[in-house]
Amino acid sequence: MSRQLPAAGLGILGKAMMTLARKARPLEVDMHRSFSVPALDGQHVARYRTFVGFIDDATVPLSYFYLLAQRAQLAAMLDPEFSFSVPGMVHVENDLRILNAIDPALPFDLDVLAIQETPSQNGKLYVVLKVLFKQAGMERVVCISRYLAHRGKGGAARQAREPNHEANHEPVTSWSLPADIGRHYAKLSGDFNPIHLWPWSARLLGFRRPIAHGMYSVAKAQAALEADGVGKITRLSARFIKPVTLPGEVFLARSTDSYCITSAGQGAVTGSFEARTDNE
Repeated sequence: MSRQLPAAGLGILGKAMMTLARKARPLEVDMHRSFSVPALDGQHVARYRTFVGFIDDATVPLSYFYLLAQRAQLAAMLDPEFSFSVPGMVHVENDLRILNAIDPALPFDLDVLAIQETPSQNGKLYVVLKVLFKQAGMERVVCISRYLAHRGKGGAARQAREPNHEANHEPVTSWSLPADIGRHYAKLSGDFNPIHLWPWSARLLGFRRPIAHGMYSVAKAQAALEADGVGKITRLSARFIKPVTLPGEVFLARSTDSYCITSAGQGAVTGSFEARTDNE
């Protein structure tokens, strides 16, 4: 049975913090939950486009759908059957794609599926949360997010060393991130994770300084890639390598179908994209 998707905000953050007492254990079965959301708020979409820097004001950016997908994922993770602490979940990969044309006037049904991967030899557990957006029974958008749910014996999450992208990526643009960008994006997106907000709240969760929302960086990359002439992006993947600390400066480079984001001389995000031109 489908439920109304809970509103984003500080209230849902409080519920997430209450899951810190959970003792991590494997999911017994794949979890499936369904939610319903009304038609998109055109004014909110417009604010998002302006905030992120999209130059096209006629369509809904692909990255916007992550805002709804994340709310659905969080609602599923708050379910008692989900056995991991929500603040302990580390977003390591994401894949967004448009499956069919979107009608902004129609409401959405969101199907959320949580699947635990086979544990690694050192005990690390990853959970994949797939959110399928439907309108009038037709699949429109899919968001697949991969999270590190339990660190096992290896301690903190470690990413494999990324190859040097300088040989096949050309610089696109750069942007500066002020110290308060996390708070501003939180108000827009509803993602009030403390690691993004204040120095003191970030330190409570093990960070010396606040870090930028990973999907804000990905959204900025989408806007910059489209402005660079790749066309309208219909699929966008991301692999989060290293946090971008605030304040900071970010650099974007790309090849024909991939991109990389660097900050402070280190790789932060890599990913690939597919785009549709006006002629297609």
